[in-house]
Amino acid sequence: MVPADHGHHHQSSISTCHSTLGLGINRLIARVFSLGWRTWPWSAVLLAFRRLWALLRIIPLRLWTGLKRVPSASTKPQTLNIGTDVICASRVPENLLKESSVPQPLEMLTSPAGTLGGSPKIIGTDRMKPAHGTDLPASANKKDPFNTENMSSTECPPIPIGPSVTMPCNFTHEMSNEIPGLVFVTTVKEYERYAKNFIYEQTNEPYIIPACTMDFPGPVLPDQWISYVHPEGTRYYVKPTSNLSLITEARIDDADQYQKIDHYFGAITEYIRKYNIQLPPNPFLVLELRNSGNCGYYFVNHQKRCLFWLDSFDYSDMVQHVRIKHTTSHVGLQMLSHYWYHNELFPHLYHLTDENLHEIDDMVVFAIGDQTTSGNNSISTFEMDTLKQAQSTIMHFRHKDSTIRNISVGAAWFIFRLFTTFYEDRFIYLHGEKGARLQPSQTIFGIWENSWFFETLNAIMLFGPGVHIRKLKSMSIDNIVTEKVWQKFRKSILDDWRDVVLYATVVLSANVSFQTVQSVDNEGVELGHRSHAQRASDFSIVASVGTIIFGLLLLRQHREVMTNAGFLVNRSASRSGIETLAIMYSVPYALLLWSMLSFFASFCIVWFKANDSVSTILISITCGCIALLLLWGISAAYEQEPYVKLLFFRGLDRLKLCCQRILANSKLREELCAPDIEVESKGACIA
Repeated sequence: MVPADHGHHHQSSISTCHSTLGLGINRLIARVFSLGWRTWPWSAVLLAFRRLWALLRIIPLRLWTGLKRVPSASTKPQTLNIGTDVICASRVPENLLKESSVPQPLEMLTSPAGTLGGSPKIIGTDRMKPAHGTDLPASANKKDPFNTENMSSTECPPIPIGPSVTMPCNFTHEMSNEIPGLVFVTTVKEYERYAKNFIYEQTNEPYIIPACTMDFPGPVLPDQWISYVHPEGTRYYVKPTSNLSLITEARIDDADQYQKIDHYFGAITEYIRKYNIQLPPNPFLVLELRNSGNCGYYFVNHQKRCLFWLDSFDYSDMVQHVRIKHTTSHVGLQMLSHYWYHNELFPHLYHLTDENLHEIDDMVVFAIGDQTTSGNNSISTFEMDTLKQAQSTIMHFRHKDSTIRNISVGAAWFIFRLFTTFYEDRFIYLHGEKGARLQPSQTIFGIWENSWFFETLNAIMLFGPGVHIRKLKSMSIDNIVTEKVWQKFRKSILDDWRDVVLYATVVLSANVSFQTVQSVDNEGVELGHRSHAQRASDFSIVASVGTIIFGLLLLRQHREVMTNAGFLVNRSASRSGIETLAIMYSVPYALLLWSMLSFFASFCIVWFKANDSVSTILISITCGCIALLLLWGISAAYEQEPYVKLLFFRGLDRLKLCCQRILANSKLREELCAPDIEVESKGACIA
C-alpha cells in the first residue's frame, strides 16, 4: 500500500477529486445506456447501483485521508533518461538539485568524541564484518568496516543525540511540509522493494574477460559507503557514522540517484539541527526513492525496537484489520512487527543477541505445544512441520560461534521473518489486551445471522449453502483468515467438486441411455410433443451439464487464481460476501441433486403409467421408506442435544427397569425371611 504524500493544496485536490468522481459516474451512466437498459437483467442493474453506492460512501473517506498526504502541486514529475537505465519519475524540483542548494552531507556532521562525551557506537560497529556479497570502498578501514574513525568532525555542528526523541513543547512543524518531495513511510505494506520492476534492454553485446582477470568487484562507491547484497538478491547501501547512519536501495553508483539521496539526507540533517531535535543514540535513517517520484523515509531505533518519524504519522491503515479502539500497547505489537520487518529487509545491519534467540525459541516452542495440545483450536499461524524446521534452525544458529553468526545472513533473515509473523499474530489476537483471542473461533464483534434471502435459497438448493456457510463463518471469524486453514479447506472442497463432476457425468450418461429407450421415444412421437418422462429427463440432462461446467470452472479458479487466503478475507468483510460465496460453492452440489431427482422422477412417471398395481405398490412403499431414511439422515446434522431414544424404546426400557426392581424386591424378602425359619427349626430340635 503506497501512502499519499503531505501537501498544502487541499482545495485544488478536492476539486480535482470531485471532478474525477463526477467523470466516473458519467462514464458509468453512459456505459449503462450504451448497453441498452432494456437488455439488462434486473440483477445486473441492482449490482451496478450497489457498487455505485459503495463508491459514494468510500470515496469521501479516502479523499479526507488522502488530503493529509497529497504532494505539493508545485513539484511536477520529471522523467530522467540516463543511458539505458530506466529511472522512475522524480518530483524533486530542478532548483533543489543544484549543487549550490544541496545541504551539507553527513560526513560534515560528526563531532569530536569529547563533544558528545565519547563517540557512540553504531549497532554492530565493533563486531560487524563484511559478509559475502559485501563491497567495501578502497579507503575503508578493514578493522572498522563502518570507517567511523577517519570521518571529518570539525566543519559543521553535530546532530543532537540524546537518550530519546524529545521535541520542544512548541514544536508544531512537520518535516515533510518543509522538505518538498519527502514523505513518511513504514516497512510493511508501504516499502516498495517488491513493487519495483527494472526493465533491461535486450542486447547481444559480447563480453570479453581480459587475460589474468581474477577480481570481479561490485559497483564503485563514493567514500564511506558500503554495499550489501540481500540473500534474495537486492543490493542496498549503507553510510555508517557515529551520529546518523543512512540506508538506501537507491543506486549510489548512479550520479543522479546519488544526488537525490544526498540532497534529502542533507535536508533532513539540516532540519534536525534547525529545530534542535534530540535523536536517540545510534539511529538509522532509511531513504527510498519511490515509484511516485517522492522520497520515503523512516528512522529506526534499535534500542527501543521501533520505527519513528519527524512527522505525525497516520497509522490507521496499518491497524485497520483489527477494528477496535487501540491502546498504546496494542499498537506497539504492530510496531514490533514493522521493526522486525525492517531487519528482514536489511539483515546485515542487526546481529541477533542471545536474548533475541531465547525469545524467538520460546515463541516457537509455545506454538508447537499449542498445536500439539489444542489441535484445530490453536492460534498458531504456521503448520507443525514449519515450526519444527524453525526450531531446528534456531537451535543450529544458537550453537554457532558469534563470528559465524554475524555472517550467517540467510539464517538471520529467516529468524527476522519469524519475529515479524509472530508479532503480527499477537497484534491480531489482542495479545495482552482486554478480551484477548484465546482460540480462532472466539469473536470480539459477534456473529451475524443469515438473511432471509439466503435461507430461501438454502432451501431451494437442498441445504447445500448452509453447510458451506458454517465452514466459511468458522474460518473467517472477525475477518481473520489463516493461510493454513484456507489451504486445508481449499483442498477438501476441490476434492468435493471433483467427485460431484464425476457423478454428474454418470447421471448424464444414464439420461442419454434413458432417452434412447424405444418405449420412451415412441410415447413422445405418439403424443406429438415431449412426454412428461422425457421432459423430466431433459431437465436432468441440462442440470448435469451445468454441474459439469460450473464444477470445472470452480476447480480451475481455485487451482490457479483463488489460491491464497486474501480472497476469503475480502469476502468476509460483509455478510453478503460470505453468503454469496457459500451459494456459489453449493451450485454444483445443488444442480447434481436436482439432476438426480428429476432423473428419478422420469423413471417414476414411466413406472406409474405402466398400470401394474403390484409394481406401483412396491415402488410406492420403497420410495416412502427412502424418503423417511433421507429425512432421518438430514435431521442428524441438526442435533445439538444428547440423543434420546424413541418413545417405543423408552417404554421398553422402563418396563425392563420395573421388572428388575420387582425381582430385586422379591429376592430381598426371601433373604430377610430365611434367618427366622432357621431359628425356629433349631429351637424345635433342642426341645
